[in-house]
Amino acid sequence: TYMETESVGEKFLLYDHPFSAISGVQVELPIVLAEYRFRTPEDVEHYLALLSCVGEYYGQLLEYVRAQEDAGIYLSDQTIDGVVDSCQTYLDAPEDGMMAETFLSRLDSLPELTEEQREDFISRNKELLAHDFKDAYVSLTDGLQELRGKLEAPVGVSALPDGRAYYEYLLKSSTFTSYRDPESLRDAIAERMQAELELAHERMTENPELIRSIYSFDFAIQDPSEALLDLQEKLTADFPKAPDCTYEVRMLPEALEPFTSPAFYLTPPIDTQDENFIYINQASASVSNDLYTVMAHEGYPGHLYQCNYFNAVNESRLRALMSFSCYVEGWATYVQYLAYGWDDQITPELAEVLAVDESVYLALYALVDYQVNYEGMTLPELEQFLNRLFGISNPEAARSLYQIVCEDPANYMKYYVGYLEITEMRQAAERALGADFQLKEFHTFLLDFGPAPFALIREHFLQWLQSLI
Repeated sequence: TYMETESVGEKFLLYDHPFSAISGVQVELPIVLAEYRFRTPEDVEHYLALLSCVGEYYGQLLEYVRAQEDAGIYLSDQTIDGVVDSCQTYLDAPEDGMMAETFLSRLDSLPELTEEQREDFISRNKELLAHDFKDAYVSLTDGLQELRGKLEAPVGVSALPDGRAYYEYLLKSSTFTSYRDPESLRDAIAERMQAELELAHERMTENPELIRSIYSFDFAIQDPSEALLDLQEKLTADFPKAPDCTYEVRMLPEALEPFTSPAFYLTPPIDTQDENFIYINQASASVSNDLYTVMAHEGYPGHLYQCNYFNAVNESRLRALMSFSCYVEGWATYVQYLAYGWDDQITPELAEVLAVDESVYLALYALVDYQVNYEGMTLPELEQFLNRLFGISNPEAARSLYQIVCEDPANYMKYYVGYLEITEMRQAAERALGADFQLKEFHTFLLDFGPAPFALIREHFLQWLQSLI
């Protein structure tokens, strides 16, 4: 299934944009390089060689973007502006910034280095950052600026040549959903969103105080490290034992905050489970009140827990090479919503409404993704849609959402569709087993099976369910 799906994408090799205003390769590559571990002095040499190749790599990507233009697939001026702004982060004295700081801390893991070797590595790294690395970003920004003038604002992929077929491939490859066609998946998302809207309305009609509480609640724990410890204790009741592993919470450099998500987990190398890092975007954390549930998504029982659990039970190296991000993100989203009910300061009634409220908005983003990229919804039509359905009349909110779904089509789908598939299986098990339903057993089934196409998971889910009836 994986190979057949990816073979469909062969004719769409020019459709993927490596650069975007949020989390494009120009932002992600330095973060990945900053996590390049030094286990031997040879690793440092390899790292410095890679650092010297960044300019060549960006040059190749610019060639790719020019080939896209020849095929009628353009980067918009709006997107180019955002990418250039994010590049500025690495143009301001990179030899003194994040890349230099992390290099020094990684050298500390090599006590066998002589002082002469250490100073040589530091000097070469500083030289590469000040010249090769910086020149790479100068060339990238200059090259992107030359591409301006073809398209003012981003458009959905439906506007591209054979764009609808491309979105169908994206939808399949990013979700591996059990739904047979895009329309039936769209209807399932819309139906669940409507049902949750009605549930939220019912709960707040029964208890009007919940309306005020939604905007004034506080989690008992506000520190990310404390949240992870608390979550590890809370998951023991309904989840199998977490494998032992080390992890570290890190704060994203301030300069990168405008260009990255609120938090992210870096998947460790397949040959070690001792390198688990969760990055926190402090700018996002300071204006939101959901750090506890974000830690549930990124840490326990979300990405960090699920990744290490599966690595402990997985016997197939091949599966470590395949990506089923909808399962991974769907699981993390599912447990993130459950975590509202684990905070000691939030009532069960409020936890239910908060989880439903967040789920409804994610469903909305998934529907907008579908409508813009598959059905061709325009920005004015999106503004009318948001106003009519949710009373959102801010044009900037519509423009921002429109740009995000155009720059990263099907991204919201993998979060919501995975959550939808998992929730539907859980509800089916609850209906079939009644009082005999054990949440821990259901979670163990999903975690043991691991990332896979949902049609395959559903097939084995029915066998598992039948064995319990």
